[in-house]
Amino acid sequence: MMEQDLNIQELTQKIEEYERNNEFDRMIQYLNLGLQKDPTNKNFLLKILDYYLNDANPSRALKTLEKLIRLEPDNSVYYKQAITILLEFNKIELAKKLAKIGFSNTNDQSIVDMIKNIENSTANSSITPMLEDFDKETVTLLYSLFSGREGVYARQWKNTEGVTGYIPVREPLNEKTIINHLNGNITIGIYQHRLDSTINWICFDIDIAKHVLNNALTNNDYFKELDNLCQDIAVEIYDECAKFNIPVYLENSGYKGRHCWIFAEKPINARIAKKFGDTLKANLKKIIPEVSVEVFPKQNFVKPDGLGNLVKLPLGIHIATGKRSFFVDRHGKEIKNVNDFLKKIGKTDEKRLIEYLNYYRIETIYSEYSKKSTSPGETISFPQPHKSFNLETDRSFQYIIYKCPVIKELYNNAIKKNELSYDEMIVITHTLGHLENGVEIVNSIFSKCFNVSAEKYLKSQLKGNPISCARIRSKIPEITSSVNCNCQFVNTEGLYPSPVLHFNTKEIPSKLPILINVDMLNFQNVLDSYISLKKQYFEISLTLKEYEEKFETLFKTSGVDKINTPIGTFRRVVDENGKISYKIDV
Repeated sequence: MMEQDLNIQELTQKIEEYERNNEFDRMIQYLNLGLQKDPTNKNFLLKILDYYLNDANPSRALKTLEKLIRLEPDNSVYYKQAITILLEFNKIELAKKLAKIGFSNTNDQSIVDMIKNIENSTANSSITPMLEDFDKETVTLLYSLFSGREGVYARQWKNTEGVTGYIPVREPLNEKTIINHLNGNITIGIYQHRLDSTINWICFDIDIAKHVLNNALTNNDYFKELDNLCQDIAVEIYDECAKFNIPVYLENSGYKGRHCWIFAEKPINARIAKKFGDTLKANLKKIIPEVSVEVFPKQNFVKPDGLGNLVKLPLGIHIATGKRSFFVDRHGKEIKNVNDFLKKIGKTDEKRLIEYLNYYRIETIYSEYSKKSTSPGETISFPQPHKSFNLETDRSFQYIIYKCPVIKELYNNAIKKNELSYDEMIVITHTLGHLENGVEIVNSIFSKCFNVSAEKYLKSQLKGNPISCARIRSKIPEITSSVNCNCQFVNTEGLYPSPVLHFNTKEIPSKLPILINVDMLNFQNVLDSYISLKKQYFEISLTLKEYEEKFETLFKTSGVDKINTPIGTFRRVVDENGKISYKIDV
């Protein structure tokens, strides 16, 4: 049955299924389909509103609230949510107009009072001395560890009905904001995805599930039981990562569960981080329907105009409960010396995440042959290539990537991206799989890619006809059109063109050209990275120039040459030639 043929009840079932499985893109797709069929369906509108509020998409949340207000003009909740969003974006006049309309339709005085309350809250959010438990070092450490999207963070709000959400604040995270977060004046969240779709941390959000939360909040024993289970799952994540030397740090979220944090030595590709998190979640044994586990990042990438998902910065007050979050050890005991704890946090790198992914993919393949399971430190011999096999020295493989630019490009993709598309796997299998060492060659390439499943590995050399060049061009045109895919085969009457025919044209030279040395194969990857860095350097240089002009204005108008910051003393320096520079003494 086509999607558009589903009735409202069937669409509702699909929406609930995708929500349970955390497939939010599909959930939104079916919600929009449902609203096309029934634009006034309140349940669909409320569910899509909840998603936009939690996904920090205020413009779409406002459009949805506009529809709900037209549907129920006497419902004060919708006005309050819309006013909250407008006030967060400093749209004071629009908020006042909407408040006037809302009061007229509902006679709810609290709608008008919201504007006064928000103005008072803003006035009270000026910088104040920090609580004794925290100091400037705490601010510096939090800023360093939990950095995310550039130039924006989120602020949590709560309306008079107790509904909470986050609204983006489009300014860089700063000392004042973090201090106010630690003092409980405000609560902030960090958008995880950076502009280049890399991340500095991974978070597992373990919560008491929505469908049992109300019961748990009114039954103290039941709440403790589920809260203990959240801690058990957090410890399971901790122990699973410890097998691979990946440090994990636990936090009591201050509401209904735990956060498990993993920090990166340097920014990690979000696609790899998400795959790691999803794989680890699938390996957990203690998850039950009453407890949900979400993985951050949730997306492989975020569009330039999007923000993606956020996580609340630790050590702040959860507005819903008024309770502060805090770090805990594996026994659930609160960690008191926060600064000492933060300073000792260990980090991981992309390589260890890929090792984790490769281990479980290979173990799955291994178990299909009823072999004894192994520990991470042991070697799994099948279906990995024989220890004596080496792609870099296999002359048949080196020759074919020398002759065929398409196969060479696919190999480079496997090395560079650690991933191959389905059609790319087909091309590799049905060309290289026909070579004498085809099993070892194909499985060596597949072992570099964390998304190749067990059934894709070769078990024996392929027989019959290899894939043709024409078929390759139809399967992966984006690659064949970007390289010189125009090989000419002679003396091959009766045979269709295929990369394998390169072996029919002449014998492999005893000494292959230097350009197929593995280091040269990676040269393009290095060059691409270099060009990308040069571009970033140019953009950063322009931005630095703008900031330095602002600093110069600041120093001139203030009449000082240095400013104390949480990191150190920021100084304006003029050399003997009159050249101005700025330095920070840590």
